[in-house]
Amino acid sequence: LAAAVMALGISSSMIAMPAMCARKAAATVNSVLVMDLYEFGCQRRSMTAPPRVWRALFKPMYRDYCQIAHARSKFAFMHSDGCITEIVDDLVEVGVDALNSQLFTMDLADLARRAKGQLTFWGEIDRQHVMPAADPQVARDAVRKVAQHLYDPQGGVIAQFELGPGSRPENAVAIFEEWEQVQREASCPNQRSLARRVGL
Repeated sequence: LAAAVMALGISSSMIAMPAMCARKAAATVNSVLVMDLYEFGCQRRSMTAPPRVWRALFKPMYRDYCQIAHARSKFAFMHSDGCITEIVDDLVEVGVDALNSQLFTMDLADLARRAKGQLTFWGEIDRQHVMPAADPQVARDAVRKVAQHLYDPQGGVIAQFELGPGSRPENAVAIFEEWEQVQREASCPNQRSLARRVGL
């Protein structure tokens, strides 16, 4: 175990994180973000460590983090970049409430089958290809893709994205507008069909 920990670059501060998580959970907040410096996913539909290694080394820690947060009536939020589809079921099992991840590195239909209704997807709209796109319709279409697979009027998606270098502000506006439209349609299911009939 010690050799594996060293090979994966797990620091002593990471192993001490349950104490830090407990301090955060005791604060006057409604959620605790568990955000390691270690990213579990790669861009090309694989993980930085095999899922079996993640389950042996990290899953018990994340279960502890979630139990600490939930014991204080807090939500447990987690972050990891890259494709982490292979451990999404595990994240649901240990009690992660919301996951901040790069959705567009993964198959959204597969994510929905695994975790829709059990996990809130906290963003994001693709910062590498969608946010810099010249046409804001690309951003609107990306919102619709996420909504189609993961949105639920009772929850399911936190509409978040990163406005970083190279991003176009008009795409940010388009994303906000499209999510507002998704919400309106969810609260009034006939609105979209009516808009189509009148040519909007």
